[in-house]
Amino acid sequence: MRWQRGWVETEGARGRKRYIGRYRAEDGTKPKVQLGFVSELSLTEARTKLEAIVREIGSRPQALAALTLSEYWTIHYKPRHRVSWSEPTEAGYDCYIRAYLSPAFGKIRLTDLNPEIITAFFERLRKTHSRSVVVKCWTLLKSILEDALDDDIIRKNPLRKVQHPKTKLPAKPVLGADLLKQVLAAVEAMLSLARFSMSRSSAPCEPRKCLACAGPHSAAITF
Repeated sequence: MRWQRGWVETEGARGRKRYIGRYRAEDGTKPKVQLGFVSELSLTEARTKLEAIVREIGSRPQALAALTLSEYWTIHYKPRHRVSWSEPTEAGYDCYIRAYLSPAFGKIRLTDLNPEIITAFFERLRKTHSRSVVVKCWTLLKSILEDALDDDIIRKNPLRKVQHPKTKLPAKPVLGADLLKQVLAAVEAMLSLARFSMSRSSAPCEPRKCLACAGPHSAAITF
């Protein structure tokens, strides 16, 4: 994997250090590529830039037809797209690949993926996981296969012939008819009590008994 993606080194004096990309060419040599100054690029950006250059040159010792899904994700798909991802987004995609897609398809060549294998995977997944997991795996796998199709690694996207799996309905607690009647009766009783309290508070206060009224009789209040 190291030689397929290349690697990044630094060289130069302090303050003028540069990132240098190296990769193994088909003739066995290891050409150098100037990637930019350390002060202007992060190491991640330098690696992404090198991977794009290596991919464009086509210096890949492994035949495209033999790429597995995990290798394609690591060598092609992720370097191509992560420049527009935030760190949380990249971590989330890595998690879905590591937890779901790689165990199921990681060692299978892209050219060997077929609708039957994919259908069996989603049939298992939808029975044990939530809708959000199923949808995320579906969307990510579809995007990977579409890229592989654009790269002429596969002739057809096998996911196009797979029906979108139905997922379990999320649990939504619902009040039963009897309990709903009890709740409505309790609410009605509370509203009646509130109306009664409001009508009592609006009645005129009696002389020599009201402690809150600021009327003319307040000065005659005794205890």
